[in-house]
Amino acid sequence: MTLVNRRYVLGGMAALVAPPVAAQSKEVAFDLKGWIETADAQEVASYLAEQLAATMRRANPGRSWRSVIEHEHSFVLICGDPV
Repeated sequence: MTLVNRRYVLGGMAALVAPPVAAQSKEVAFDLKGWIETADAQEVASYLAEQLAATMRRANPGRSWRSVIEHEHSFVLICGDPV
């Protein structure tokens, strides 16, 4: 007769929980390079401008950084406003 103890039950529970957690972490992975290649050009420009503004925030946190895309005059502005 097999004796069921706490270690046996907890081990079985861990085995049941582990595969779904591992599967979820693979689904969450985001392919940025693939998205940049396939996304709309305006979405990519907005994303990259905001990433540059975020980098400037880290480099100079004493300012409030923002990005502006001016389509009419064809330029992107990353501006560090005084706080």
